Amino acid sequence: MVPAWRAGGAFALCHALGQRVSLQAARASLQAWEGWDGRANLEAIESPALVIWGSHERSDGWSQPEALWRGIPGADLAVVPNTAHKVHLENPQIFDALLADFFGMDPSMLKGRNRDC
Repeated sequence: MVPAWRAGGAFALCHALGQRVSLQAARASLQAWEGWDGRANLEAIESPALVIWGSHERSDGWSQPEALWRGIPGADLAVVPNTAHKVHLENPQIFDALLADFFGMDPSMLKGRNRDC
């Protein structure tokens, strides 16, 4: 049985797009990221930050959002249950509520916006 968080249209769309990536492009992307580490620069971020992480994320382990959350002074962390890498597509209601709260705005201002993958 497919978990509920994977059954939505957003997952199917992102999966289909991922299938179109060539092996060469995927390898080049991974090689480009392999040696990069920006953690030392996080403490210089002075603007408010909200780290949003899906509880079923598998692309990146917990160490990545944790490094952002702990490394950016005053950063907030939101772990969204039953979502993975595309929280904004997998649970747009929670995502919109998090953004609205973070930016201090009315959540209705976010309705109907484009949610491209």
